[in-house]
Amino acid sequence: MPPRASIRIIKIDDVLAPDAFRIRLALLRKASFWASFWAMMPWPYPSSLEARVAAARNVILETISAPARWNAALAAFAEACGGRSGQIIALNGQGDVVLHRLTETPEDFIRDVEAFGLTDVTANPRLRIGRAAPVMVPRADQDFVSPEERARAPIYTEMFEPHGFAHNCQIVLMRGPDILVRASVSRTTRQGVFDPAAFQAFMALAPYLQAAVKSRIALGLAQVQSTLATLDAVSAAAFLLSVDGRVIGASARAGGMAERGEGLRISRGRLKLAEAAAQEALDTWLRRLPSGRAAPVAVAVGPCILDLQPLPVERSGLGTGPAALAILREAATADEREAVLRMRYGLTQAEAAIARALSGGMSVEMIASMRKVSLPTVRSQLQAIYTKLGVRRQAQLVARLKERLTPPL
Repeated sequence: MPPRASIRIIKIDDVLAPDAFRIRLALLRKASFWASFWAMMPWPYPSSLEARVAAARNVILETISAPARWNAALAAFAEACGGRSGQIIALNGQGDVVLHRLTETPEDFIRDVEAFGLTDVTANPRLRIGRAAPVMVPRADQDFVSPEERARAPIYTEMFEPHGFAHNCQIVLMRGPDILVRASVSRTTRQGVFDPAAFQAFMALAPYLQAAVKSRIALGLAQVQSTLATLDAVSAAAFLLSVDGRVIGASARAGGMAERGEGLRISRGRLKLAEAAAQEALDTWLRRLPSGRAAPVAVAVGPCILDLQPLPVERSGLGTGPAALAILREAATADEREAVLRMRYGLTQAEAAIARALSGGMSVEMIASMRKVSLPTVRSQLQAIYTKLGVRRQAQLVARLKERLTPPL
C-alpha cells in the first residue's frame, strides 16, 4: 500500500510575501486599518446602480425648493444612467425653446446646437421622436434612428457625435398646447448605446424629474402672475424675462405697446427693438445675464427709456421664473432725452443738445450763446440735423421732434 501523501497547508504569506509585505497584510486584517484605508480613497467611488439612483433621486427632489441644484440634479441623472450629460429642454406652442439646461457642456454649445437646427424636426431626428412620443415613455436613438439616418443627418455627424452626445435616451415629461418638456441623457461613442441597467436607472428617475419640473413650473408661474399683478396695479409698462432672455410675462400696458409696435415688439418669444443700436445693446446685456455679470442699464427705445434690471439668480428657478425686469418709461432727464436723439437718429452729442434745445423753444442765437460757439457753427450743425431727420426747415424739425419724442406711455 503506497504511503499516504502528507498534506501541508501553505499560507500565501509564506510563499508570496517578504517581511515588509507580511506586516502590511497583518495591518489589513485589522478593522481599524480599513477605516483609514477607505478614508484615503478618492471619492465619489463607483457605487451600485441602486445607490446611484438613490443619490440622483435625492438631488432631483432638492430642486423643488433649491432651484440652483438643477445642474447637479441633471448631472446625477446622467451618472446614474452611465451617461455623460443630462438635459431638460422645453418648447412653447410655436416650437421656440423656452428652457434648455444641458450639463457637462461648453458655454457656447447650447447656442450653437440651437442655431444648427435643434428645434427643427427635419434637421433633428431626436426632436421628431420626442414630439411623437407618449408622455413618460422612453425613446432611445438606437431604437428609432438607423445608422444610415445618423450618417445622413449633419446634426449627428457635426454636433452630437464630435461633442460627446452620440447616443441619447429621452422621455417626454409634460405635453400641452403651449409647452413640451423633455428630459434626456446622452452617452459618448465610447460609453455606447443604452444597456438594460441604464434603462432601469432612467425609468426609475423619470417620475421624480416629472414631479420636480411640474413643481418648478407651478411655482414659477405663480411668481410671474404675482409680479404682473403688482406691475398692473401701478400701471407700469414692464416685461419679465427668463434667464435666457425670453419674455415670460408682460404687464397689460407693455403688452399693448408691443402689439402696436411702439418702438418694440415680441417676436418668437423675445423682445425686438426698432432701432438696431438699441437691439445690439439689449442683446449684449442679455448675454451677460446667465453669468450674473449684467448690471442695471438703460437703453433708449424710441422716445422712451428701457430700464433693464437683473433679478436675484435664485429667482430664475428652472427657467420659468423671472430673471430680469425690463421697464419702459419716459425719458426723464436732459441727458436721457439727448441719448434718445443720438440713438434714434444717429446724432452727435452736440447735435442732440442743439435739437433738444430747439424742441424746448430756444432760438438758434440763444443756443449759440449758451454753447459759447459762433452762429455759423450752430447753423452748420443744424443742417446736419435736418439731413438726419429728413426735414428742410426749423419749424419742420421742431414738429418732428415733438412728434417723435412724445412717449406713448
